[in-house]
Amino acid sequence: MTVSTLLVCDDTTKTDQLQALISSQPQLTLAGFSTGQDAMETILEKSPSLVWIELAPEPAKGLTLLSELKERYPAIQYLVSYETLKADLVKSAMQLGAVEYIDPASASRLLPDAIERITQKLNAAIMGTPRSNPGSPLGSGSIADGTAAVPDSRYVPGAAASNRQVGGVRGKVTRMEGSPDGLPTWILPAIFLFMVALVVCVAVMRFVQH
Repeated sequence: MTVSTLLVCDDTTKTDQLQALISSQPQLTLAGFSTGQDAMETILEKSPSLVWIELAPEPAKGLTLLSELKERYPAIQYLVSYETLKADLVKSAMQLGAVEYIDPASASRLLPDAIERITQKLNAAIMGTPRSNPGSPLGSGSIADGTAAVPDSRYVPGAAASNRQVGGVRGKVTRMEGSPDGLPTWILPAIFLFMVALVVCVAVMRFVQH
């Protein structure tokens, strides 16, 4: 696969050199160029897989941009470059999420391996993450983005219930019918018989006492 690459550079003296370096790599495709100020807008427009950030002329500003872009677009891979190899810049860039730090002296040696790691990360993300439409109100795997099957209208939930289960439910409904207050029809006779039995018991007890 070829990796769509956006170059972000505020040093106009390095733009041509970096664009030529990107174009010399068969696995990279130059998607466009942007200044640091316009980087977020250009990312939305170009949708690159890799953002190459040149730290010159202000490395601290470039690292701040890297941090902001990584937080805003974590799925994108990031590579930084600078004219000299400085340990503090390398450490900071890696901690902020850069895949590689490139300087002119090591570009030809480090770039192919860096591109290979970037490609592996992108392939792993593609294979391991289900497609989703972040803007879809139905969320990941929704019908709206075509990643979920449309339910079959012929399917009726509970249709697989056994005849015994259905008969039991119908029997309960039948026993509840015929009473205006929703009580079973046998409850009133039972109450009447209970009252009769209670009266008889009271009469017997009075007879025994006398």
